[in-house]
Amino acid sequence: MEKPFFVVDGIDGCGKSSQSILLAKALIEKNIDTIQVRDPGGTSISEDIRSVILNPKHELMSSKTELYLYTASRVQMIEEILKPARKLGKVIVSDRYISSTIAYQSFGGEMPLEFVENVIENSVNDFMPTHTFIIDLPLELAQTRLDIILDRMELKDIDFKKRVREGFLYQAKKENTTLLDGSKSIEEVHLKIMEIVNESI
Repeated sequence: MEKPFFVVDGIDGCGKSSQSILLAKALIEKNIDTIQVRDPGGTSISEDIRSVILNPKHELMSSKTELYLYTASRVQMIEEILKPARKLGKVIVSDRYISSTIAYQSFGGEMPLEFVENVIENSVNDFMPTHTFIIDLPLELAQTRLDIILDRMELKDIDFKKRVREGFLYQAKKENTTLLDGSKSIEEVHLKIMEIVNESI
């Protein structure tokens, strides 16, 4: 039986990175063999692609270009890191995954949802998360949590970010997905995540 694959996702500033790290740490402390990754990223190739996507100087990059770059980065991570980790029986924890692509490139970038989902399906194949945690909070609060120096995606206008949030809320209704209140404390959100994770391991 394959080990669980958990994804923590949400709008920029929601606390997903902190929560994915805390989740992986909690699992490791339980002596559960765990790997934690970020999407895009994880491999040398994927990190190089990430730097291109997020570089503010690439302001003319289209949503379609973003889609294929994110996809290329993810495929490399799956082949180089995630598949071997699964074969070794590791639990996988990812900071962002396909839910971000749907939220940012389809809803935010206004690309047809069916087209984006087809690209995802044809690239990821059956490497799907067993459970996705989507952390939500008002955009105004999320903005206050961002670093002073913003990357290209964080610099998008407020209308784009509103659509992205709508994209995450749309996905939160899907099976094996949990919506969490990001305005709660880090400890409270972590406890909610662990309640569900403990039932899966």
